[in-house]
Amino acid sequence: MLENENIEFKEGYSESIYKDIIAFLNSQGGTIYIGYNDKSELIGLNNIDKLEEKISNEVTQKISPDCSVFVSINKQKLEGKNYITLNVSKGINLYYLKEKGVLKGTYIRNGSCSMPASEETVKQTIIKNSNLSFETSISHDQDLSFNYISSAFNEINIDINNKNILANLLNKMVELDIIKRVGNGPSTKYVIK
Repeated sequence: MLENENIEFKEGYSESIYKDIIAFLNSQGGTIYIGYNDKSELIGLNNIDKLEEKISNEVTQKISPDCSVFVSINKQKLEGKNYITLNVSKGINLYYLKEKGVLKGTYIRNGSCSMPASEETVKQTIIKNSNLSFETSISHDQDLSFNYISSAFNEINIDINNKNILANLLNKMVELDIIKRVGNGPSTKYVIK
């Protein structure tokens, strides 16, 4: 067994464990073996109970949003040596180190490495997880106001202060050859050309 996109070995406890947990949560999940060297040889752990408790507490303190339901911590023993496995399922949110914030504390798995996610990856993941489409997303970089809209409509000769705004808009769209009017009176329909 070698390190890969779903397996990570740690000789002992280190803060980098939380980066690996986050990377697995944000990717396809995986298992961290604590008490193994990089050659996948079991070296064992001392104070396994304290270490299990420490990791359990710190997973909820260091990672946001709460991911405890996706991380199971198991004490194991093989050939008289203790080790811990952290089984991490793929999460349903974007996870990050609280102390670093979303942009700098988000990690993903790339092969056998846990690495910081790019700003673009973070943004795309947030949009994907929030079920927003381009058409319904909010643009924070635009200053749209009633005055702006009024000015834009005035440029194309549509008076939005008029009570017949819809009729004016439809007439303008017919005039610009965007839609076609079918019929007259109350049964009038409009068809996109």
